[in-house]
Amino acid sequence: MEDSYEHVDPTEFYANLDKMVALAADASNAELVKELFGEIEDELSRTHLMGYVAMNAVHIDVTDQKMAEEYSYTSSIMVQMLDRMYTALKQVIDLPGGSLVKDSLKEETVEGLRGYEEMTPAELALYEEENELLLEYRAKQVEAGAFTVDVNGVPMGYADMNTALTMGQIDAMTYINGFIELRAKKNAYLGEVYLEMVEIRNEQAELAGYDNYGDYMYASYNRDYTQESIQEFTDAVKEYLVVPYYYLSLVSDSSAECLNVPYDSKETLAVIQEYIPEISTEMDEALNYMLRNELYDLEYSQTKSAGAYTCPLDYYGAAFIYMQPHFSAYDFSTLIHEFGHYSELYWNDMGWENSLNLDIAEVHSQGLAVLFYEFYDEIFGEDALTMQEYSITNLLGTYTQGCMVNELEMFVYAQEDVTLDQINAKMAELAVEYGLVSADSPVLAYYAMLWCNISHIFEQPFYYISFSTSVAGAFGIWEMAKEDYDAAVEAYLNFAGLGFDYEFVESLEMSGIGNVLEPESVKAVGETLMEEFELEERIAALYGGAEEEPAPEEEPVPEEPETVLKTCHVRTGDTLSKIGARFEVDWKEIAELNGIEAPYRIYAGDELLLPEDAVIKTEYVKVEAGDTLGKIAARLGLDWRILAENIGLEAPYVIYAGETIGFTY
Repeated sequence: MEDSYEHVDPTEFYANLDKMVALAADASNAELVKELFGEIEDELSRTHLMGYVAMNAVHIDVTDQKMAEEYSYTSSIMVQMLDRMYTALKQVIDLPGGSLVKDSLKEETVEGLRGYEEMTPAELALYEEENELLLEYRAKQVEAGAFTVDVNGVPMGYADMNTALTMGQIDAMTYINGFIELRAKKNAYLGEVYLEMVEIRNEQAELAGYDNYGDYMYASYNRDYTQESIQEFTDAVKEYLVVPYYYLSLVSDSSAECLNVPYDSKETLAVIQEYIPEISTEMDEALNYMLRNELYDLEYSQTKSAGAYTCPLDYYGAAFIYMQPHFSAYDFSTLIHEFGHYSELYWNDMGWENSLNLDIAEVHSQGLAVLFYEFYDEIFGEDALTMQEYSITNLLGTYTQGCMVNELEMFVYAQEDVTLDQINAKMAELAVEYGLVSADSPVLAYYAMLWCNISHIFEQPFYYISFSTSVAGAFGIWEMAKEDYDAAVEAYLNFAGLGFDYEFVESLEMSGIGNVLEPESVKAVGETLMEEFELEERIAALYGGAEEEPAPEEEPVPEEPETVLKTCHVRTGDTLSKIGARFEVDWKEIAELNGIEAPYRIYAGDELLLPEDAVIKTEYVKVEAGDTLGKIAARLGLDWRILAENIGLEAPYVIYAGETIGFTY
C-alpha cells in the first residue's frame, strides 16, 4: 500500500481557498465558486486517503521510520487544512457568490461553520507537540523491546535472564529482582512520554473551554453520555456481569482444539461470503466489492504490528481491513467483526461533513458477530457451543476492560500534575477491583504497569469505553435473536441504516434495541447469561455446589515467590493447560504464580513465571531454503522478536538454509 502514497503539499489547496473567498464576493461567480469548492473537497479527500495509506504502511512494517514520519506529517497537515477550509467557508456561506455552496451543505454544517473559531497559534502549537510525542511514543515502543538491566554486572534482557537462570548463573531472587526492574524500566520509559501527553492534552482542553480533558474528548467523539453518567453503567457492569463472566470463564473449555487451530483467512472469507447473503443483500454487495478489489491485508508478516482495524478510503468510496493473525479462533471472530466495520464504511459517506461515532461503529461490528451465532451449528458442528462460549466470554472481557481503562483515564485527567506512581497505583487498584489479580499476588506490580501496553491510552484517549457500550448494544441484539432471529436482523439493519446521523442511545432506541446503558438492561444481560448457559448448574457439577466456589478475589496466590525459578513466553494458540503439559507442571500452579484468574486469558508473547520443577528443554528447528525468521516463528506460533532475542540474533536477522536453531521459549 505504501506504493500508492504521495507526499501532500497543501500550497495549491490554500491558494484555492483564498481564490474561493475572493470569487464569492460576486453573486455572478456562484457556479465558479461551487466548482472550485468541489476541487477543494477532492483534494481534502485525497489528503485524508494519504493519511490512511501512511497509517497502513506503518502497521504493515513497523520498522519503516520514513512512513512513520509521513504519517505524522499527514495527520498534522490534515488538521491544518480542515481549519483553513472551515475558516474560508465561514466567510463564503454568507457572501453573494457562495449561495450554491451553502445550499449543498447540511443545515447542521452551516450552523457549525457560523460558530467556528479558527485555531489559534497556541492550539496549533499544542497539536504539533502532541503529534511529535505520538511519533516519539511509537519509536520508543520498539526501543523498549530491546531493553536490558544490570544483573551481577552483566546487561540482560528477558531472554538473557531466562538463560542465566536455567544455567544456574543467577539465583531466583536475582532473577525476580531483575524481572521487576526491567518491567519498571519500560514503564518509566513509556510513562515519561505519557505524562507529557497528559500535560499537553489538559492544555488543549483548557484552550477549548473545558475544565476536564475527558469532557473534551467525550464531546469530540459525539457521545450522548457523560463521564458521570457512564459511571452508573460501569458500576452496573461490576455488579451484574462479574459473576456470570467468572462462571462462564470457568466452565468454558479454553483448551478445546477448535479454539487453538489456525483459521485460514481465505477460508474464513469464504465462510463469511456464504452466510452474509442470509443477513443482508447490501452487506453481500459490500463484501463482493471488497473481495474483488482485495481491500484487505490479513496474512501474517514478521514486520506487521499486532491487532486489527478497518479504515475508510473515501476517495475511492471504499474501506480497508488490516489484521495480524493470531492463528487461533480469535482470527475467525475478528474478521467477522472487522467486516461489520467495512460494510458500514462502504455504505456511508465519511467525508468531512460526517463524523464517525465510535459507539455506533463498534455496534456495527459486535452486532454482526453475535448474529453469526445463528450459523455456528452449520459452520462448527459439535464445536458450535464451545465457539459461542468463547466469543461470549471475549465480549464480556471487553465489557470489563473497556470500563476499567475508562476509569483509569478519568482518574489520570482529574488529577493535578499526576505522577507515574499515582497512575501505577490506580491501575493496580483497578486490576484488583476488576478481578484481574489478587491484592496479595506477588505479580501485582506487573498488573500495575499493564496500562503501558494499551496503545489506545496513548494514541486514542478515552476510546476504550466505546468497546464496552458497543458490547452492550451487541448483547441487546443477541437477546432479541434468541427470541426472534429475523427481528434481531431487522433491528441490526435498521441500526446500521441510520448511519451516523443520530446519537448512540437515540439510534438504539429508534432501531428497537433499546437503551442498553441503563443499569436494568445490564442486569437483564447478566440474568440471561446465567440462564442461557446454565451457569449455576454447571458450576455446581464442576465444584460440587456453586456456593462452594470461591469468589475471584479469593483465588489462592503463592506466598513464596522465591520458589519460582523459570519463565517461558506464550506461543500463538497456547493455553495454560498446553503450557503446563509442555513444561510438565500443573497449569493451575502457573496461573497462581502469575496471578492469572478466570477466564485465564494469556496472549502470545506474554512472559510467564514457571514453578521450580518445570522441565525446560531446548527445542531445535532446521532452517529450510526460503525460510526467514518470521516464517519459522509463524509456523511454531512464536513471536519472531522474542525468538530473535532468545537466540541472540540481531538486525538484519539473517539466517541460512541448513543451519539448526536451538531455543527455549
